Amino acid sequence: MGKSIDKAIKAFAKTAMRQLEEIYLDLLYTVASSIASYDDFTEVIGVTHKKGHAFLQRIVEELFEQTDQKYAEDRPDKSEIIITHSRSKKTITTIIGPVELNRNRYLNKNTKEGYYFIDELYNIDAHQRIDKGLQAKLIEEVTNSSYRKTSAIYNDLVSHQSVYNVTKRGYESYLEVVQNEQEIERSDCLNIYIEADEDHVHMKDRSNKIAKLIYVHEGYKNETLAENGSPRYKIVNAKYFTEREGQDIWEDVHDYVMARYKRYAHVMISGDGASWIKRGLQYFPLAEFNLDRFHIMQTATRLFPRHKDKRAELINALIVKDRDYLISLYERRYKRTPNPTSLKTQNTMRGLAYLINNLDNINLTEFHKKCSAEGHISHVLSARFSSRPQAWTREGLERLAMFRCERYNKFDFTQLFKDTGRTELSEACESIKYFIQEKKNSLKCKNTRKNFTRVNPCIVHGINPHRGEETEKLKNLL
Repeated sequence: MGKSIDKAIKAFAKTAMRQLEEIYLDLLYTVASSIASYDDFTEVIGVTHKKGHAFLQRIVEELFEQTDQKYAEDRPDKSEIIITHSRSKKTITTIIGPVELNRNRYLNKNTKEGYYFIDELYNIDAHQRIDKGLQAKLIEEVTNSSYRKTSAIYNDLVSHQSVYNVTKRGYESYLEVVQNEQEIERSDCLNIYIEADEDHVHMKDRSNKIAKLIYVHEGYKNETLAENGSPRYKIVNAKYFTEREGQDIWEDVHDYVMARYKRYAHVMISGDGASWIKRGLQYFPLAEFNLDRFHIMQTATRLFPRHKDKRAELINALIVKDRDYLISLYERRYKRTPNPTSLKTQNTMRGLAYLINNLDNINLTEFHKKCSAEGHISHVLSARFSSRPQAWTREGLERLAMFRCERYNKFDFTQLFKDTGRTELSEACESIKYFIQEKKNSLKCKNTRKNFTRVNPCIVHGINPHRGEETEKLKNLL
């Protein structure tokens, strides 16, 4: 049986290689003709790109058709496994364009089960119209662009409604992947930094929703210098989290920290002092909370926008934690105000109260206790949800916020469309699988090398090797 399979594989290889060589030569001749007819480099590249995709489509279609034809010839028992539909067409949209599959439908007369050999061999779903790799690319792109722009980026291969449907199905698969998530790799880091902030997103029902962001990392490292000579810092081993419906975001953070780090590691939580951020101290009772420096400096600037000396005096009071100075400043500003009920006065009093209430959590001297949550919320969430005038639904916001975080976590979106298993096929199927795995070695055969080395004269002299009248000219050149 092994020798017969080996012969079948070799015969299939020769047939497939001949077909591929013809397609390859046609492509080269077409590109050569295009180069001769265009005088603009950009036009040549555009034509080559378009023809190259068409070439790849033809390769895939030809290989699948040859594979299915070989299985039809070598299936184990032709009396039991019969062909019910010949050359049934199925078009799948892929990254390289639409690929049309012409394959036979088989029926096992004993089990009464029908199947397409190609679909079973390559894990193609019954109603699949978009390639799983393209679906993963669409989800990755939709985290940056709208559904319509994502469709346009891929040359309208799929509609914007299809992009939305892929995103919706992908999120359902993502929730299943999260539930079955594998064990997290352990780390020996003893200092853990948890930073949090929120984005305010406008909803379609004219309300505003808080989109929460928490990320865990192991500190800052100096990576490069900016153009002005100031250092640029990068966080180490960051993990991003956002809130899911029915799940507390701090539970996800707590589970991750407990699974990755040692229990006696020191945890530092940083943020703007919002109640939901301070709630993290309930999950990490021994953690240290630090107020975000950005909000400290922002409040100080609002209190003294034009008096740098008074602003410096306020910052020094915050460094030494002089509560009496802050309280006296609060009283002086309130008494000197002609209209205590004005909006400006209320904002000033609110800023001073903010500093006084969080004075114990202010640390402006230790570098490692800095916080970059404001910059991260701008890049991770605000860039997609609130930097442009957009309105969101709660489901759409939750899906894309989660995908945005996973994109920064370097999540492999192809995991969302992997099959859990495949149908066991016959030995003939396994022989074809063996050929597919070994087809790279088949490209090294002598005949293939000779035929491919004969392409260059065709390109240079504009000869089509498939035209009989030009065969002699090609022989003379060689």
